Amino acid sequence: MKHQILLGFALFAAVLLWPGCDDEVVPPSCSLNVPTVPFSDGSCEPVPLYLNDLANNQEGSFPTLPIDCVPGTKSRIVRLNPSSDGELFLHLYVGIPAEITYQVFGADCEENISALTSCLTSKAIAISEPINDGSDFEDVYVYISYELFTTPRYDNYTLAPSNFIAVASYDNLPEPPPNRPGISYNRGGEGPEFIDFSCDDRFFQRLIITACNSAADVRNWGEELGLPLSEECVGDGATVLALDVPAGMNPNAIGGEGALGGADKPLTNPRRPKQDSTDFIVEPDYAITVSSFGNGLYQSDEDCSSNGQFGIEDLCFKPSPEVFECLRFEPGKGSTQSGGDVVMVTMIDSGVATESVWSSLWAQYLYRNGPENKFLVNGSLGYDFIRGDSTPDDEIGHGTATGGTVIGGYNGEAPLTVVHNKIFGSQNLATYYGALLAINSAIDTESDIINMSWGIIQDNPPIALECAMRRADSKGIIVITSAGNENAPLDMIPQWPAAFSEASYKLDNMLTVGSMTYPDFDISEDPVKTFFSSFSSNLVDVSAYLTSASPDRNGASQDEVVFIAGTSISAPMVTRSVAGFVGANNNGDLEDWRGAFLRRSIPLRDNNQVVDGNYLPICAEFE
Repeated sequence: MKHQILLGFALFAAVLLWPGCDDEVVPPSCSLNVPTVPFSDGSCEPVPLYLNDLANNQEGSFPTLPIDCVPGTKSRIVRLNPSSDGELFLHLYVGIPAEITYQVFGADCEENISALTSCLTSKAIAISEPINDGSDFEDVYVYISYELFTTPRYDNYTLAPSNFIAVASYDNLPEPPPNRPGISYNRGGEGPEFIDFSCDDRFFQRLIITACNSAADVRNWGEELGLPLSEECVGDGATVLALDVPAGMNPNAIGGEGALGGADKPLTNPRRPKQDSTDFIVEPDYAITVSSFGNGLYQSDEDCSSNGQFGIEDLCFKPSPEVFECLRFEPGKGSTQSGGDVVMVTMIDSGVATESVWSSLWAQYLYRNGPENKFLVNGSLGYDFIRGDSTPDDEIGHGTATGGTVIGGYNGEAPLTVVHNKIFGSQNLATYYGALLAINSAIDTESDIINMSWGIIQDNPPIALECAMRRADSKGIIVITSAGNENAPLDMIPQWPAAFSEASYKLDNMLTVGSMTYPDFDISEDPVKTFFSSFSSNLVDVSAYLTSASPDRNGASQDEVVFIAGTSISAPMVTRSVAGFVGANNNGDLEDWRGAFLRRSIPLRDNNQVVDGNYLPICAEFE
């Protein structure tokens, strides 16, 4: 220290003696010992300072701050770096059940202390506060006090040494990519009209709160978390809340549990009553994408010759109607026709082209004489979970193709009802919130089969989605989902819900479907995996042909059909086969269907692509 002081005096004298120098004086270094919060600029993930051991007093030397409110019994002081442009942002992540009081000051070490904010209080788990420091100070101090909640549920709560409040700061807030600012929502007054993306483009700027236990008081816990309520749905089987996350904060840091490889645990560990053992779930509102043309969904309008090849460069897969007679578009018996119990399929997709020449076709498969709920009423086609109405009009064509595939090749004896729960809008995007509502609505209205030709790609399973899958399984509902079009092993790059078919999940009523084709279009040969289909000898239960005739969304007449390829189409081909079987056999189970229809392909099995090489022959339903 002595050498540092002498060096300081030497430098001070040199400055004074320098020719032409004015009277500026280099201030002495600040002797205070205040923990500094680094800026988190340049990253979506915050770089927090953790305040631990909250039951004890803070150690160090601190400035005397002119706090405007009554000082709390427990408090901390931290230092922020001054801004470069006059404004910075304070983020607090509150992992304890407490009310936070905070005030921000500008200062030059211990001098020129000036309040930059009044005393502010919050009971939220995440706080974002813009601070105008005018770039006039060398130091920005934050005083934080915390008082534990005093409700009866926290009477026995004590702070552990590992409990913490995390503090982060930004000179410039992270923003979502300029080409993806968010999605239009238009919920008709029941929700936001626009939802922002998080800065890393993986989530919407919301948290989803739910529970596997339908009796849990999810709403009360959501209120306790203190974030603004974006929208909610309280149902018989599940309650789902969406809470807004402050701008610039990564939802994964607040409640993501490391869902996409982020923090191992959120900075706000789920705070709930110690006496309450209910397993509440906090997850980001995942941005779910669906395959589109040029990105795993393909269309061909030319007939393929007998020696045609299937590949990326020369895409040729439209079957010759003379060879593949069973792939003609021939709608089966609808719910408006008499003839015994109805088989109900719910498509969770992008809806159907309700204003097209096909509107009269969809009407033949209306929902009739079933249980109603907030979303589905008798006499409707389904529900639009984006716009909040009973007209699930398809804006991208995906749902028209998948729903049309089910209808167009259905040959079951029982009348067929097809409900269209629309969760994808014009940007090929859906919210996790909407998907959870759509699945639980399908369960509540007693669907026989749910088709989901989409997925969330991430390492860890979405827990609320798993709860919904288990709820469907407990009701005996068959869930059929696409394996994905990434040409990737599902074991290594999981897509959900497809990866829930893994044996350890014990979802007996679930099928994950991949895509296959025939070498040289010879259906007497063993089929092989398509170049795009994801695969797994453990997770892909069955493969089905890559395409089938479906309505042309923009066609001028009902004679115009298209052949679209992808696992999104293979899944509903399996759905229509299962629907025809369970209807004819008084809701027969999947094992009976497997025994009646599936065959085994040596290439699919030996290349570890499909469980036991199982595949649905292209014309099996018509034999």
